[in-house]
Amino acid sequence: MTNDHYTVDWDHLQPLVMNQIQDAITITDLQGRIIYVNDAECRLIQRTREELLGASVFDYGEDQTRGSSQHNIIEQTLQQGSWRGEVVNYNSSGEELILDCRTQLVYDAQGNAVAMCGIATDITHRKRMEQTLLASENNLAITLNSIGDAVIATDNRGCVTRMNPVAERLTGWSLEEARGQPLRDIFRLCDVHTREPLNDPVASVLHTGELARLANNTLLLSRDGVARQIADSAAPIRDAQGQIIGAALVFRDVTDEYRMRQMLRESEARYKALFVSANDGILVADAETRRFRYANPAICRLLGYNADELIKLTLYDIHPPEIHKLVDDKFNYMLQQSHKIHDIPCRRKDGSIVYVDISGTPMILDGRPCNVGFFIDTTERKKAADKIRENHEQLLAIMDANPDPVYVADPETYEILHINRALLDAFGEPGSRKCYEHFHNLPSPCPFCTNQRIFGNNFGKDYIWEFHNSRSKRWYRCLDRGIVWPDGRKVRYEMAVDITALKRAEEALRESVENLSITLQSIGDGVIATDEGGRVVNMNYVAEKMCGWNLKEARGRVLDEVFCIVNADTGRAVENPVHRVLALGRVAGLANQTMLISRNGIRHQIADTAAPIKDKNGAVVGVVLVFSDVTEKYRAEKSLKESEERLKNHWLKRIPFCVSYIIAPRIICRSFVQCWGCRRHTAAVRK
Repeated sequence: MTNDHYTVDWDHLQPLVMNQIQDAITITDLQGRIIYVNDAECRLIQRTREELLGASVFDYGEDQTRGSSQHNIIEQTLQQGSWRGEVVNYNSSGEELILDCRTQLVYDAQGNAVAMCGIATDITHRKRMEQTLLASENNLAITLNSIGDAVIATDNRGCVTRMNPVAERLTGWSLEEARGQPLRDIFRLCDVHTREPLNDPVASVLHTGELARLANNTLLLSRDGVARQIADSAAPIRDAQGQIIGAALVFRDVTDEYRMRQMLRESEARYKALFVSANDGILVADAETRRFRYANPAICRLLGYNADELIKLTLYDIHPPEIHKLVDDKFNYMLQQSHKIHDIPCRRKDGSIVYVDISGTPMILDGRPCNVGFFIDTTERKKAADKIRENHEQLLAIMDANPDPVYVADPETYEILHINRALLDAFGEPGSRKCYEHFHNLPSPCPFCTNQRIFGNNFGKDYIWEFHNSRSKRWYRCLDRGIVWPDGRKVRYEMAVDITALKRAEEALRESVENLSITLQSIGDGVIATDEGGRVVNMNYVAEKMCGWNLKEARGRVLDEVFCIVNADTGRAVENPVHRVLALGRVAGLANQTMLISRNGIRHQIADTAAPIKDKNGAVVGVVLVFSDVTEKYRAEKSLKESEERLKNHWLKRIPFCVSYIIAPRIICRSFVQCWGCRRHTAAVRK
């Protein structure tokens, strides 16, 4: 046997060595077929040598789900020359075997691998003990970690071996940091009043072997300097022979408990003071007799009795007879748990009625079950609530009497809280439908919902808008406002006025205005319309061109600013005919010598007429001014007159006197007649 190469002489090796070894030995060929097993292997798997020889190692109880498989073992042994690991197998009885296995290639004299030798040590018992110990350790750890109190375990020298998370938190030390440390360094105690150090209780336990407890005035100083009041006990840990092998220290933080006790003492003192000085009435009644046991000054003032008088009365003496059953039922309920009832009538000593809210809670007083009642006078509140309810009923009555549709809805849930008769007639009973479902047949809130416009900073302000309801095919002018409902909710109020007829009239008026505009633009003369104040409301294209103003610029301006007229001969301003029409209410015209000066300075000789615009009652609501440009006509007439004058002068100089004698009188007479309007003379001259 040299350099890990073996030359096997089975005849001498088997009887001398193999059967003396306690570990199981199996030798296989390179394919895993068994060629030798020792006695220990036969005993281990409870099979005879005859059963095993020639069989494959894959045929005997291999657990493929645990450990390493035989295939992997053989493969790694062939590749690496050896292998070691744990294998789970089963004997012929089905018992589980956990084996520590080592395999090695066996070589011949030429160095060729000819077989594999496997040696298995049964570690089943050891593994089970390890598992049991691990489970025990885990259970102990789980138990310690689940305990609400802090736990520290020490060895027999007083050094820390275990501590749970609560102990870690209270001491400020982690288990890793504290393990092996003396307990006195981890668990530092002092007196709550003097802050003097106290003895380590574990040292006493290890010395005496008896249970030890801390005094009530013990403070634990944590690693970070926090002081906590604790209560604890320490007990010895003994082994199976009764020897002390350590100590267990169990403690808990009672800082809050001591604080609560102190607070309770202080609370009792305050309770007495509050009971006497409280503004709310307080009565304590016995659960069985219903008789009052204590009464504070406030309840005496409320009911008009003194304390001595009240403790002679029962629960039923301070309430009207008609509610005795209700009061008794509520009292029984309050004996089980705290409860509050509202606006309960109480009868005062003088017989008058006051209304109260009563908050009752059960308590044990001097060993007897009692009920403590706190009374708050709500008489004024009830009167106010009754007034609010009355006003609300009046509001609903007004809504129902309103011929216009009115409804109230919750802005959060869209629940319809009230709908008046007009809406009921138009849309029917809403039932549980939302407002957007009932009024608009929509599956979700309306995209035009005005909630954002009437809540928040706009709460209480009116928002007026118009909209067309596709369900009713009607136009409405809506007034929306956020109001407070009797239950305190801010809700949406909406009143809708049907303006369908108005909309139709507006449409007709719009069409009429469009037709009028078309007509105005078609007229060859200039046309300007004003309101009753003489301000421009409309003008056609001819008027825009002659005045130098477009309608957008001129609308709303005083007519004198747009329609500037002067005397053509003198240049002086003349009275605007619109003013005469507004003053007299009849048609008025301009003088013949009127000149219109446009915005850009162009002058137009004009002729015009102004007429009143009257409503159906005959009242003047505006004026229409019609004017035309007669500049060319005026120039032609003037030119004709000048030509006639020149012709007359020309012929008078050249015609003989006799002709003049015949003609001149006719011309002179005609001029005279034209100047003085003597029509009969004109006729005579013509004859």
